[in-house]
Amino acid sequence: PKGYRMSKRNSLTLPDIRNVFRLLNEMQELKTDRRLGRHNLIQGLCGLLSARQGVSLCWSGFSSTGQLKLLEFVGGGWASPEAAALWEQAMNVAQWRGDPVLNQATCIAGDVRAFRRCELVCDEDFHASEVYNQISKHSDTDDLLVGWFRHGQQDQVTGLSFQRSWGDRRFSPRQREILRLVVSELQLLHKAGKVDPPPTGPPGLPPRLAQLLTELLTGKSEKQIAAAMGLSKLTVNDYVKRLYRRLDVQSRPELMAQFIQPAPQGDAPR
Repeated sequence: PKGYRMSKRNSLTLPDIRNVFRLLNEMQELKTDRRLGRHNLIQGLCGLLSARQGVSLCWSGFSSTGQLKLLEFVGGGWASPEAAALWEQAMNVAQWRGDPVLNQATCIAGDVRAFRRCELVCDEDFHASEVYNQISKHSDTDDLLVGWFRHGQQDQVTGLSFQRSWGDRRFSPRQREILRLVVSELQLLHKAGKVDPPPTGPPGLPPRLAQLLTELLTGKSEKQIAAAMGLSKLTVNDYVKRLYRRLDVQSRPELMAQFIQPAPQGDAPR
């Protein structure tokens, strides 16, 4: 495939490569709904990688000296609603700051990278970490497979992370190479403008509220947003109230007026 060099160390099979490009093509077909496209990609990769669950994340400040900020979080393949809620809460309160895998990854140079957890941190360090004891342990997940590509400015990256259940076999070098192929091709799609950039939202807005803002600005109803975000309508309604308070608006029209600029009036057709 273009942008990916095979070597003797790679153990990818032809079916592996075909499955990766099938999933990427399906994601591109859903380009008009970014979250749904990401969600379907993650679910497909969970099957391909034999993972229990996975997430797609976008970060800015992804370097050893940067101010790390989570811009987007999309999950998929959750083992249970409780696991989904646990990880979402952790992302919203920046609990990922205690993740030794993430901290090690930010120190690694290179545009496209993929690693098994054991290649970044030892078991002892991971199992003693805050992110394991407060998140992974309670969602019954352990081993990790991570990959990312750099793009844009301010050390921005898009990453994919997959977890396996406690006691399952570790991710293999072949599965790492599958993920490396995925992030390599995602970078090429991003450069070609075939993958839209993630929403950034106002500074300081939690990732889930930033995603909600993007959905609201498309004109979707709360019922449609609930389906797109994988939440109940009641939860979406609660998020909408929180978003309005954060942005100091009282209604959807006020919100639209704040973020959507009217078209110029001077050159209106006669």
